[in-house]
Amino acid sequence: MNNIIRNHVISSLLLFSILLFSLNNSYAETVSYTYDSLSRLITAGYDDGQIDYFYDPSGNITQIDIQIVDPDIDGYADNADNCKDTFNPGQQDTDLDGYGNMCDADLDNDGVVGFNDYNFFGNAWGSDDTRPNWNPDADFDSDGVVGFNDYNIFGSRWGTSEPWH
Repeated sequence: MNNIIRNHVISSLLLFSILLFSLNNSYAETVSYTYDSLSRLITAGYDDGQIDYFYDPSGNITQIDIQIVDPDIDGYADNADNCKDTFNPGQQDTDLDGYGNMCDADLDNDGVVGFNDYNFFGNAWGSDDTRPNWNPDADFDSDGVVGFNDYNIFGSRWGTSEPWH
């Protein structure tokens, strides 16, 4: 009976782990499994992290460690992060192109940050949501004002092209 319960727990945990790492995925994720010499699941590896299982000598699970790939440490796993290499905990994407404002200075959405984008940015300079020249896409740091921080972000993205990370 203990093996039946244990197998049920492992199956439930495995299903839970698949659901956990599949949320917000729009692609098929690669999953790999590692088992020990007693055929117990040790690791379930995913594109954006892994789950490690630890057992006591009786075969009971004693610990589960979940590790998520999030190199920019903004709290979003890469598969759900709209700027996976840029810290952006708010995940704002005001132009709804799939790239977060913090890493997307392509204001005309032509795939390159260039002179047209500079013109859009210049027109929005110094604005907030109460002014007619407000452009939320140019508020890269999402602080409610197009200012010096946004200018620095824009400058760091000058001449770059998609994909924005």
